[in-house]
Amino acid sequence: MPFAIAIVFALADIACKGVSAMHKLDCWATGFRNRRTGLKASTLKNRVPQPHMQGSARRWDLNDFRSMIGLRRQKPTGGPFHHKPDPPVLKVWARNVHPVRFKSMGKAFAKAGMALTENRSEAHVHISLSTACDEVTVPTVYGGAMSNGVPFRKAKKAGAKFDPTKSSNCKYWVAKKESEVEMLSAYTEKFGLKAGFIPQFHDEMQVVGEVWHPQNESEINSYINKYAQRFPTEFAKAFKVKRALQKGGITVHLHGANAADVDGPVAMFGQEKFAHFARSKFTLHIKVHGGTYYCQAVSESIAAGVPVVVDRQTNEIGMFDGLIEHNVSGVVLDNVDDIVRYIETVPDAEYRRLRASTRRFGSRFRALPSDEQAAKMKQFFWTVYRDSVFTM
Repeated sequence: MPFAIAIVFALADIACKGVSAMHKLDCWATGFRNRRTGLKASTLKNRVPQPHMQGSARRWDLNDFRSMIGLRRQKPTGGPFHHKPDPPVLKVWARNVHPVRFKSMGKAFAKAGMALTENRSEAHVHISLSTACDEVTVPTVYGGAMSNGVPFRKAKKAGAKFDPTKSSNCKYWVAKKESEVEMLSAYTEKFGLKAGFIPQFHDEMQVVGEVWHPQNESEINSYINKYAQRFPTEFAKAFKVKRALQKGGITVHLHGANAADVDGPVAMFGQEKFAHFARSKFTLHIKVHGGTYYCQAVSESIAAGVPVVVDRQTNEIGMFDGLIEHNVSGVVLDNVDDIVRYIETVPDAEYRRLRASTRRFGSRFRALPSDEQAAKMKQFFWTVYRDSVFTM
């Protein structure tokens, strides 16, 4: 053992050649502490204070000598990603994002001092629709819940009995608003689940005029992709509304995103969508069974200043808190019959008030994330990058 120690000190002395006697001990300890980092021996002496540097010499204790000869247990590095230096800009890649949505997400990341990239290979963090994070090689966030909302609805319904691992074993989940992050935080202690959010906004959305023109802005429009195929029960309810209102001369369109829908496809984003909003009096939204939360059409409609009419079941299961506020950005009614009655009988003065209220309320969905929201985004994604454990 004494011979081995002598060899170790001899090698350390060679590595620290040229360092003053006063600081040689400091150089030796630095070299041993960094032996796992791949640091070249020739650079060790640059890690310690040289004679020309100011400051007094550090006092040493028994643990320093134990560290020098490898007797003290080293702290774990935290995993394969933990030791990497922070990149100047954190780049995030997301799977299957519509080009218009990608553009707005990119603005949110830029506001947070990060970048959304289309190049998967250069990304430091991935947002994936995959439910498994046990074999990922890049820090990964589960984005499936943000895409379809199913786990959020299950969590709301099951409460404490909800098991997030049934949806995904990923430790990090991303949501669309803070209330969903708060809901998922209930599962942090038991499962280790952590959530962040990417604020939704439509900064390029045009807004309907301040003055309502009933002769040109009287349509009732609904926008649900593959409505009849995906949600036959709700489609039947919406069709009942359509049939009843059209008897009274009110035009109703049940638009989707493919030709199989009743009134033909409508682009999910862009000017074509706004052209429909500009002709609309209300956006009709009935989607309960399997319906997603935070529907794009709902947030876009409110951003454009068009009130949303929704039944109570859809409002509750869709988690439209912060979006549809009764008599502020839309109306929440008990059932289909109430929806028909309301649209047929709402006084023009009351509608003008509601439309003006929706325009004001919708301004929050046309603005980029606040500084506080951007800071929370930044903290979340940097935490993902610096962590080394991505499963619950």
